[in-house]
Amino acid sequence: VGEGKPGKQCLEVEIQLPGEAPIHAKLDYGDVRVFPFEFGGENAKAVLKPARHFDLGAGPGKAVETELEGGTTGIIVDCRGRRPFVIPEAPQERVEWLGRWTDALDAYPKMEG
Repeated sequence: VGEGKPGKQCLEVEIQLPGEAPIHAKLDYGDVRVFPFEFGGENAKAVLKPARHFDLGAGPGKAVETELEGGTTGIIVDCRGRRPFVIPEAPQERVEWLGRWTDALDAYPKMEG
């Protein structure tokens, strides 16, 4: 929960997948990221550290440690906020943001040519 500005850091993520090196990532407000992790087997361990004005349920700026299950898509980290997220009004910026989100989720097959 929280409101931010695109391009400003929102969340630090550390994910420990079974038998692999830890994944470290910093996400900005408005980012969506997918980390490959298939369903079945052991859970991943995660530490999620929100920026000070964001709350993952433990209080503003407080880290959350949890276990994550894999899935068909993997682990999706969505930093667009809980309230209806704001889509930019400027057409070029709106297309750019929508493209980032669909690319991050691999929502459409890539066209060649």
